[in-house]
Amino acid sequence: MYLTVKHLSAIFGGRILRSSHMPRAVLLAVVSACVFGMSSIPSVALAQSPTLPIPTITTAREGTGKTDATPSRVSSGHIVVIPTDMLILPGTAHLIEGAVRSAESSGAKLVIIELSTPGGMLTSTQAIVQTLLTSRVPVVVYVSPAGGTATSAGLFVTMAAHVAAMAPGTTIGAAHPVGGQGENVEGDMRAKIENATLSMVRSIANERGRNAEWAEKAVKESASATASEAATLSVVDLVATSRAELLRQIAGRTIKTAAGTTVLEDYSALPVTVEELSLRGRVVNVLANPSVIALLWVGASAGLGVEIYNPGLILPGVVGLLCLLAALSVSEVIPITAMGVTFLVAGGLLLALEIIVPSGALAVGGIIAIALGALTLIDVAQAPDLFVAYSAIAPALLVLAGIVLTIGWKIAATRRQRPSVGFGALTGQSGEVVEARGRGCRVRVRGELWLASASEGEEFQVGDRVIVASHEGNVLIVKKGG
Repeated sequence: MYLTVKHLSAIFGGRILRSSHMPRAVLLAVVSACVFGMSSIPSVALAQSPTLPIPTITTAREGTGKTDATPSRVSSGHIVVIPTDMLILPGTAHLIEGAVRSAESSGAKLVIIELSTPGGMLTSTQAIVQTLLTSRVPVVVYVSPAGGTATSAGLFVTMAAHVAAMAPGTTIGAAHPVGGQGENVEGDMRAKIENATLSMVRSIANERGRNAEWAEKAVKESASATASEAATLSVVDLVATSRAELLRQIAGRTIKTAAGTTVLEDYSALPVTVEELSLRGRVVNVLANPSVIALLWVGASAGLGVEIYNPGLILPGVVGLLCLLAALSVSEVIPITAMGVTFLVAGGLLLALEIIVPSGALAVGGIIAIALGALTLIDVAQAPDLFVAYSAIAPALLVLAGIVLTIGWKIAATRRQRPSVGFGALTGQSGEVVEARGRGCRVRVRGELWLASASEGEEFQVGDRVIVASHEGNVLIVKKGG
């Protein structure tokens, strides 16, 4: 297609006539030159001329972190998913820190922590929060599945993420510090713990631009919220029914990591790498359970106590030593009190003494001491969410007490029985004189021949029936009868 004079006149002439005062003759000369100059350019050349790209201007919507441009789908890289349906314990902190650092070094595009926790240790929570705040890769905390919760320590972890999300049917909050059995902490200790947690949650909320006022209420008043309420209150960023929907919703959000500001893209096509708790982490978390720690101390004191009072049994000593080593190693991780350990050790020793000196009272005293030790074992100032669950330790204690009482009763019954071997077993047994020598004689007792002597100056004849009264050395002292 060729441009005509009419076209050029419409394009250029009209604009020039409206914007200048040049003579019409000059204008016609310019238009004619354009016509004749361009008439030699074939239409194919125009069709093949390169098209200049049109720039796209991306703007962030205020208050959402979302952009107006449609994010492109990323096809390279991977996503790291960390299932965290557990207490916040040292093994949990090690899992998340290791997975995030590995994601940074491997070039992962995103880390998703699928969280459901009733709480945990304050020190482990602080370690996880530090990991999230210093992460160079975007981290999403997704409270899931339905019925899951981000209670207490889980609130801090969720709010520290670059993007916080919840599944429908989940809850968040109730971060008020409590004592060893869930009771309120009173006095100076309460003020100390509450001030520490308040400053921590306030700092996290301000850093991530979340609702600091509500977060403080969660600490002071144990406030909690459902998924939709948390999103409305700006405690979390969004509600997603699945991981796939979560990836679609976060696409286009602008976040700030330790590496700088970045815009999240559509990562739904990327492969997923699941980072689960290692065997070492599982062992650490099991041993770090307060109920397990209490049982370890009881097992250590009871096993070693039995071995000390009955040397040579071996098995109780080995079990007690292993329990002691495990309890001491975990005590370096979990904050415990000397008072709690003292009660537990005393209880274990009392149970061991019950086996040595059966009475029943020692076993009852041991159980009471263990209950007091469980109540005071955990240092609530450092781990306000951890406590020994009586529902877990009570059955074990009842079984242990039953075993101890049974063993003690059998030992007492055995001590009341006559000896079955040796001279003690012959006392009271009847026999027959097989050879008489005045006061001395030879008797058959239980099918064995023994030298015997009369106990009261009696003389025996062959065939007399006698009863063993005692013995002097290897000679039985007998009297007529039987």
